[in-house]
Amino acid sequence: VIAMSTRSRLFTFVACSTIAVGIYALETILAYLKTKQARRVYAEKRKQVDRSRREVYQSVQHYSDDELTRKEAEELLEALKRGEVTALKTIRAFLFKALTVSSELHCVVEPIKEAENAAAELDKLFRDSDNKSCEIGMLHGMPVSIKESIDVKGYDSTMGLGKFCFQPAEQDSVVVKILRNQGAVPFVKTNVPQCLFT
Repeated sequence: VIAMSTRSRLFTFVACSTIAVGIYALETILAYLKTKQARRVYAEKRKQVDRSRREVYQSVQHYSDDELTRKEAEELLEALKRGEVTALKTIRAFLFKALTVSSELHCVVEPIKEAENAAAELDKLFRDSDNKSCEIGMLHGMPVSIKESIDVKGYDSTMGLGKFCFQPAEQDSVVVKILRNQGAVPFVKTNVPQCLFT
């Protein structure tokens, strides 16, 4: 073993220290950039969701119907199946109520914009069918909220994590497909704890 001179030891110590400080500085800079990028992603997502809420709220703000939104599920379903109330009127009333309540409780992550069109299609199917019970699903026109962690085609399922923002689902999850096949109308995505931890 060759003994190192004092000068060599000092040089080695300075070189190692410089490398360690450089690595620490690089890690700090990368962490800052990731945080800055995450904040930018969150801000962009917030703008998108706020815009969507405003657009939907403006389209339904004149459809407040407390009597309709306070009905028990079975009572509402029977009224929809008998044609006493339309699916479109029901969806608009529930969208208005959900967005109004969410302004204080922050329970709605994002309204599902296609809900009104889906309800209108169900109303058309109901009007056009001869034998109403055969053509309509068991949940005909029923508004259904979907948890944010469940995939709805065209919408993010982030579970509160920025890394999943702007990655909309390519198709509905199985549960959403079943609900739609039975005539239910998903109308909002609702909040979940981050990463689904409670």
